[in-house]
Amino acid sequence: MDGWMDGWMLDGWMDGWLDGWLDGWMDGWLAGWMAGWMAGWLDGWIYRSLARSLAGSLARSIARSSLARSLARSLASSLAGWLDGWLDGWMDGWLAWLAGWLMAGCGWLAGWLAGWLAGWLAGWLAGCWLAGWLAVAGWLAGWLAGWLAGWLAGWLAAGWLAGWLAGWLAGWLAGLLAGWLAWLAGWLAGWLAGWLAGWLAGWLAGWLLARSLARSLARSLARSLARSLASLARSLARSLARSLARSLARSPLARSLARSLARSLASLARSLARSLARSLARSLAGWLAGWLAGWLAGWLAGWLAGWLAAGWLAGSLSLARSLARSLAR
Repeated sequence: MDGWMDGWMLDGWMDGWLDGWLDGWMDGWLAGWMAGWMAGWLDGWIYRSLARSLAGSLARSIARSSLARSLARSLASSLAGWLDGWLDGWMDGWLAWLAGWLMAGCGWLAGWLAGWLAGWLAGWLAGCWLAGWLAVAGWLAGWLAGWLAGWLAGWLAAGWLAGWLAGWLAGWLAGLLAGWLAWLAGWLAGWLAGWLAGWLAGWLAGWLLARSLARSLARSLARSLARSLASLARSLARSLARSLARSLARSPLARSLARSLARSLASLARSLARSLARSLARSLAGWLAGWLAGWLAGWLAGWLAGWLAAGWLAGSLSLARSLARSLAR
């Protein structure tokens, strides 16, 4: 920062303006004095204190910003909505799949056993009633009746199982699609909110930075011009005082007058130097605060977008794995 400010403020602007105007008017004396004093004193002390005050003001402005808090709240709400929708869809699909399998197995086994037992019993009783206690006729009639009843019950159970399986598969697919659509809607809403907030923050920070930089440059230019004119007046006053002191070296009144004039001019120069240092420190602090705020907002928006993309990829992979496992079973 010291090198950049030295090259822009002192080497580029101050040297060009002072060397072109003051060197021609004062014949090199004032330009050499100003270049040595400004480069040695201002460059070594003013800009370091300016950087410290700028860092403190930037931290306070970021802590008091409502835009960062609203961005964090919107991102948290979008992530919570996405996680809730994805978990609801996944749990509904798994519970429906387990309940369907249990109901299918129990219903099919109970129906098949009931049909086979009823058919066998009816056939056996009918055979006994028709053929008396003839073993061959009664056994054959009961076996045929039981086999027919069991086959019919098994066929009906198979049809019921096919219908139930089709209904369960349709319900599971509908729940899975609803959960995926809810997750996608939540992700898109969060991404759009984060992108819009980052763009608005960057634009606002850039606009504020440009306005503050223009104001600080105008103020510093006016102050530096006024102070340079004041320093020129002081140098003229000093030269006039020295010439007057040399001409009136033997007069005690002239000596006392020269001493008082020199002291007043020295105090005036010190006060002007302090005011110049304070103005430069304030302008550079405002510019650096705006630049750091814009950079932090852009970096936060990019990091959140990358994090959301990683979460979306992980959720898609887990969804694909669960779908593959359920289809394989």
